[in-house]
Amino acid sequence: LEVFRAESVVKNEPLKNKCEVEDLMNLLLEDLFSKLVQKGTHIPTHMAEYDLVDINLDVGRRACCWMGNDRVFLSDDENRLVTMEEIDCIVSKLGGFGTDNRAGLEQKLHRISGMCNRKGEVIGLSMRVGRWFEGNAAMLVDLLLGSDK
Repeated sequence: LEVFRAESVVKNEPLKNKCEVEDLMNLLLEDLFSKLVQKGTHIPTHMAEYDLVDINLDVGRRACCWMGNDRVFLSDDENRLVTMEEIDCIVSKLGGFGTDNRAGLEQKLHRISGMCNRKGEVIGLSMRVGRWFEGNAAMLVDLLLGSDK
């Protein structure tokens, strides 16, 4: 057995919030994610990267997202409503839902929940942003490698 010392295994680095929100935004039509990206690019804004909690799309309603505690409409046009075709397009990109009406993106922590009508058709989507923190293992190294039990 080889003995490790905590200070030789992990450098004490600050936690970094990671979410890869671009993958979730790519499911949306371009006019709906324009508020979430920097002008003229597909690069998420600082708010979208760190404050975006979820995106809600319901047929016949305005698309919106939650940034922290604030609801933000994804289009300034009050007449721009989500259509069944848009929901179907997103569902086709996901490859469908499980028996619990949830789907995900391959190798991502994001969760997409579908709301179905009585016919079983998906008429609404709630897309929750999945996040992880890089560097949190450093907080456990002294516990895992310590001799105190």
